[in-house]
Order: sequence, then structure tokens, then C-alpha cells
Amino acid sequence: MRSMIIIADGYKFQVKKDATPPSTWRRCFAPVRYDPYTFKKIQDWYEFFYEPEPDILDQKWGYVNRERKAWKEAFWDVRQQTLRELIDMSDFF
Repeated sequence: MRSMIIIADGYKFQVKKDATPPSTWRRCFAPVRYDPYTFKKIQDWYEFFYEPEPDILDQKWGYVNRERKAWKEAFWDVRQQTLRELIDMSDFF
């Protein structure tokens, strides 16, 4: 079972899936920021995966890759659930 780290709105959490991420996803980093209280770099907190624009097949035939769609739905579900749980936490502020 593989584990993928997803960063959403500065919070780090893990998603475990049996399949690997689609090859169309790329890894990227946001600009370096500093924690206003500890003055530490939080570059690694902004590591995330994004899905690029739909390719020609999507635009021409409306083709949707099942694996890519499943990962996109899993990402948003976990993101919303985790953000709701983290709203009450004040350790990061």
C-alpha cells in the first residue's frame, strides 16, 4: 500500500491508496514562507500534487481517465474532511 502526502492550505496529511498516482500528475512546490511565530521555513509544507489541463483526448472526445478521476475525487474528499477537522486546532497559529 502506497502513501501519498498531500498539502492543502498549509496542512499536511497522508492519503493511502493501493494505486500509484496517475502519470499526468506532477510534483511542485510553492514559494518559501516563514512561520510568523517560530520564523522557520515551511517550504516542505507546500508540497502538493496538481492535475494539469485536460489533454487533447479530453477536449475532443470527452474521455475521462477513471484512475485520474478517482484520485481527484479522493483528493477533494480527504481535503474537505481534514480541513473540517483542523479548523478547531490552534497549534499552527
